[in-house]
Formats: sequence, C-alpha cells, structure tokens
Amino acid sequence: MKQEMMKNSPIGLVCVLLLLFCSTDVSADKVVHPYLTNPGMGLATFHSFNGDLPLKDFPESSVLYFRVYWDELEPGSRGNISLDALDQILDHAASRGQTVGFRIMADGDGGTRVPRWLLDMGINGTSYRASDGRSAFMPDFNDPVFIAEARRLVDTIGQLYDGDPRLEFIDIGLIGMTGEWHMGESKDPLPEEYNWQSVINMHSDAFPNTQLIMPVGSVYDQGRPLNYGVGQGAGWRADCLGDKLYRTGTWNHMDSYYPKRVHNEANVSQAWQQAPVYFETCGDPSDWYRGGVTPEQFRSVLNYALEYHVSLVNFRSKPIPAEFWEPLTEFLNKVGYQLEPVSHDIARTVFAGDFLSVDAEWSNNGVAPPYKPFKLKYRLRAVSGLIAEEWQSSQSLRDWLPGTISFAEQFPVALTTEPALYYIDTAVTWDASPVDPMIKLHSNSVLPDQWVELGSVRIR
Repeated sequence: MKQEMMKNSPIGLVCVLLLLFCSTDVSADKVVHPYLTNPGMGLATFHSFNGDLPLKDFPESSVLYFRVYWDELEPGSRGNISLDALDQILDHAASRGQTVGFRIMADGDGGTRVPRWLLDMGINGTSYRASDGRSAFMPDFNDPVFIAEARRLVDTIGQLYDGDPRLEFIDIGLIGMTGEWHMGESKDPLPEEYNWQSVINMHSDAFPNTQLIMPVGSVYDQGRPLNYGVGQGAGWRADCLGDKLYRTGTWNHMDSYYPKRVHNEANVSQAWQQAPVYFETCGDPSDWYRGGVTPEQFRSVLNYALEYHVSLVNFRSKPIPAEFWEPLTEFLNKVGYQLEPVSHDIARTVFAGDFLSVDAEWSNNGVAPPYKPFKLKYRLRAVSGLIAEEWQSSQSLRDWLPGTISFAEQFPVALTTEPALYYIDTAVTWDASPVDPMIKLHSNSVLPDQWVELGSVRIR
C-alpha cells in the first residue's frame, strides 16, 4: 500500500523545500559550545538539516521542522499521495541526528495550494489579492467536501506514520493562512466551531501516538481552538517570538497577545507540564542584529520564551551573530529538560542474592519535563569494563518537572554475580530513538558511552 502511494512524487518537495539533494555534506566545523543536544529540545532547523550551517553559525540541532502544502502532497489525482519524499526527509534527518516535525497547509504563499483535483470537485473558497499583489485562493474551511478530503489525507498519513520514532510532532494545521489558524489577508472568519473541532479531532484520531502541537491561533477566536486542542493533549506553539524588538510602543504578539492567550487560560498555562511549548520567530537573529538589537535585548527574548517553559525554538536556520552566542548558550542550558544526577547514597557492600539500595537525588535544571518515554537505568560495571548487571528504574521521567527529584529504589543482585569490586553507573535512554538512545546528562563523570559513574560497591 505504501509503495503504491509513493509513485509520482514531486522531486521539488525534497530538493526545493529541504535541499535534500542540494546540501548533503555535514559541516566539518568542530567549534564546541558548552551545551547538551538532546531529543525534542533546543533550536530546530527550518527547511534544512543539522550540519547544513557550520557550528560556529548555528548550534547542533535535534529537530528538523518543515511545512508542506496539500497540493505538493497529493498533486496528481485524489488518493495518489506522494510519500517517498517524506520518507527521504525522515531518513536523511535521522542520519543527521534529527527527528522531524511538520505541518500541512492549504493556503499561504499567495497562490492556490489545494490540489487541482479538489478544486475540480467544486469546493467553495475566497479569491483575494495577497500582499505581494498575486491572486490567491483560500478554501472555505466550512465546506463539507474540504473537511472530508482533509480527513482522508490526514488519516492516510497517520496510518503510515503514527508512532514512527522519526516523527517528533505534527502541527495541527490546514486551517487559515499557512495553517496557523488565522485568516490573514483573505479577511474571512474562522470556520464554524463544529468544523474547526473536526480538523483538530482528525489529527488526534490519526495520530494518537504522536505529539500534536496546536497554533495559538487568531486574535479573534477568543482562544477557543487553542483551548480545545490543548484539551485533546496537544502542546502549543506561537509564531512571532521577538516582534517586540521592532514593534515597540505598539501592539505586538509578545506583550499584547501571548500573555492573554496563555496566562489567562488555566488549561493552556499548565499545558507545558504534559506537552511541549514551541516558539517560532518573526524575523531571525541575523536580521535583529543588523537592525540594532543588542545581546541584552536578545537575552530578554530568550528569557521570555523560558518563562513559558519552552522546549523548542525555530530561528529559521539563519546564522547566529557571534555577539549573540553568550545569551544563546545560556538559553541552551535552560531550554527543555536538563537532567543532572546530583547525589546517590549507595551501600558500600552488598551480598550476591540481596538487594542494592539506592537513595537518589536528581535535578531537572531546565524549564520543562522530558515528554518522551525515557528510561532511567543503573548498572554494575566490573573493573575490567564488562557489564555484570543492568536494572531499569520504576521512575516515570515524564513526571520530572523542573527542580529536585528524590527517590529510593532497590535492585536485585543476582546470586551468580562474582564477588568483586564494581562500579555503579546510571544513564537515561530513549530506546526507540532512530538516532542515539543515550540522553546526555549534566555531570563531570560522564563515561565514553554516555553513562555516568556514581561510585563503587563490593559484592560479596
């Protein structure tokens, strides 16, 4: 089934949007900045891959984000969905150490971005003139044919990719300009509540095992779609971080909109405890620097995002000015989850066949919990380096909110364990990772295999 739908793929979806075949050499630049790169957090690359920019210009990234129009996914005829390009993107991103998030759009660049076959079915919509003067068409999101065909598209992609570990998240898109849930230059109202709920529901139905992200939406929607999407388990994203830098003294998203949408809605303000928060910038740090933004002003924007418990920011894959690296590095050491084994009280001697007791204190020095099914592990390592035993903790790391985490556990030591001196190590892993199962930890005792040495114990 998958192979049949992968025929007739537009190579432009890969090469033009993501430069998959146009830029394939990972930069050899070895500039090192003091931060940890872990799954689902930090800075996302946008329509480009980790390593396309040298590390002196852009930090290592664990997430690729891109957007795709419906007419690119299903261009030729109804049901002939081009999925080979998506597969290549997912595979190439994994080879660069990244998972992938994306959004499907039905309007956005001043043209007609629904498939011709869908137009031929007679869907309703609005023709308007975009800001660049081009004629554009926005579909009527209340049209039952549009809703039905959108559900079929999302269902099909979900059947093939839901739960795929290469997939970081799906934006709940399709509605509004560039799928951002505002109507932009068309001046149309949002669809009726039943219909916008249907679009959210079709995503949650098709992707029950994939993280969904809901745009904050329009200033005119009273926050209803955002609240509904978050209520379905979605995280949320806001797409104009930084606009107060050049919209001073007037309305801007950071001062006038996001606080109203997030802080005034308990459902949304606490969503970060269960699902991630993402930001995208208006402009980029290079533009801001050329416009006179100082490092301290840049730091204030990053701190703003941290106050919302952000996990991921899209800076549009533009070079970071050298003057901005100090506040950026500070940010990268606070964004998302930042796990540190602080102390472990472990018995010095244990008999084989008995239990090894561990009193542990960890710290999450970030602003959000891990949202993936990470596992906390401990092991006995012989002086020779051989692993004698390995145990999995009962801790649920998804519950590790920022702050101190203390717990006590006991692990059984096998009767067959040879009497000797052993090291006790710990690690956090994502066993389903398409890249690297080892989560990097803040510690001065990190071993080459990313485990952290905690101390020693003698088995008798």
